[in-house]
Amino acid sequence: MKKIVTFLVFICLSFNIFGIAPHAQPITNTFKEGIYSATTLNLEPNKIYSVQNTSKEHTMHITVYDDHQVILEYLRLEPNTGKQNLLPIKPTYNFVVFGKGDIFIS
Repeated sequence: MKKIVTFLVFICLSFNIFGIAPHAQPITNTFKEGIYSATTLNLEPNKIYSVQNTSKEHTMHITVYDDHQVILEYLRLEPNTGKQNLLPIKPTYNFVVFGKGDIFIS
């Protein structure tokens, strides 16, 4: 009986030691309507990014604000438009995305 209990304890401990690693969710660059900051979007500072409307039916708008809430850039993206470049991004910038579609940032 002692051997069975010892064996069961050993089995339980071995399964807990070699646990399954958590799977990270893939990082996506597609964003819906909302307010975002450059840090939450994981954008690198002073890099030029491009935006694209991936919606087939809806117009999307993106506005870039600095840390003093001054509008630096506004883009109106028609459905299925090509990529358009943004200004070089700083970590303190905020983005407002509005419309019924999705915007892809690359």
